[in-house]
Amino acid sequence: MDNRIIYGIAMLFSLVIYLFFIMPLDFSQVLQYTILMKMGLLIVITIFPLVLARLYISRGTFAFLFAVPFHIVGLIFLYREFYTDDQMTMFDYSFTDSPGSLAGLENFLLYIFISLLGIVLSLVFFNMKKD
Repeated sequence: MDNRIIYGIAMLFSLVIYLFFIMPLDFSQVLQYTILMKMGLLIVITIFPLVLARLYISRGTFAFLFAVPFHIVGLIFLYREFYTDDQMTMFDYSFTDSPGSLAGLENFLLYIFISLLGIVLSLVFFNMKKD
């Protein structure tokens, strides 16, 4: 029963992030199919809290608390792109023809890499929790 509660809290956390930060965004300026973009972001935003919940169940509180700051920093990188305009990114130098075309991809990849780094480090440094 405890595992269901933990996974439920992780899903609620994902839903709150989606409702407050992703739903208000208007991608119609950039994309033709905004629903597909929002659904893709929902899937990615749901995966990492579920992995963190599994980490909490299998490795304990310290491993979870070690990985959460990495996830929060990754979320900051992800949302930084959505709420700022005319920001200089690494892709501005690589793609001079259309510099803004992959600017969101850079922060999206940073979100994924930073969140994965926290999860991998906590898996390496913390042992399995004894039942």
